[in-house]
Amino acid sequence: MAKALDGKHSAAALALGEGATVAEAAEAAGVSASTVSRWQREEHFAALIRVAADDAALEHRRSLRALKADAGATVARILKGGEGIPAAVQLRAALAILGDDLDRLDREPPRREAFSGVSGVLERLGAEELYGVRSA
Repeated sequence: MAKALDGKHSAAALALGEGATVAEAAEAAGVSASTVSRWQREEHFAALIRVAADDAALEHRRSLRALKADAGATVARILKGGEGIPAAVQLRAALAILGDDLDRLDREPPRREAFSGVSGVLERLGAEELYGVRSA
């Protein structure tokens, strides 16, 4: 019969689930590293670590989702030129967003007609000097 898991098990499992080392988990639980190592071989403890890791990953995803929304709002503000943001910064933000697409375009340039509307934007932003881009 498996030994009941107590608060020390929970503390160690939580630490391990959040990415701590065995030594760090042992310190958090107030036990030796060899005890935590032994616990890791027990199925109930291993399951507790998996639950803690899943909870930590879920919390991480929630935090990233919130940060992503903030980042999107910041980039939108920059792209719209809010608060006197220089055109060069706006262009860098736009290029960062379009990064993969621009890399693909560098490898396989499309027909010139596809960029007829871009040339005026590049000229207005001074992209020729900043990025060595020539407008049409």
